[in-house]
Amino acid sequence: MGIALQNLTGIFRDGITETTDGINYADDRTNKAYNLMGHGEYRNRTKNQRWDLLARGNLYFVGLNAGDYDAAASILGSFGKIGSLKLGFENVNRSPSYITNPNSSFYFMKDTVSLKKRIAHTCMPPYTSHFLS
Repeated sequence: MGIALQNLTGIFRDGITETTDGINYADDRTNKAYNLMGHGEYRNRTKNQRWDLLARGNLYFVGLNAGDYDAAASILGSFGKIGSLKLGFENVNRSPSYITNPNSSFYFMKDTVSLKKRIAHTCMPPYTSHFLS
């Protein structure tokens, strides 16, 4: 478990003006933002060394990405000479890409609605580390 503070700084160039003695960057804008996020993780391997469990998550409390989160859980089972099997799930709720923000230099989507994006997926890749002989 832990807490992290991110300090973000971006320099945006609206245009470059050439003068006789060089380039003028007077049109530069500096945007600053921060995020305060919490992180938690749990790992466990069973006593018989057959199952691995993992659960983790991040939650942005305040700042630029306030309310965003991601959570994941997985279990990995080992079946001796046959191989292994992993089952997992991940759920993410995040802010849209920064290009949909009016402060971005690439903001071309004037009528875009700024909604949070929700992404969820499962995984079940086979892990065959050993083969039957």
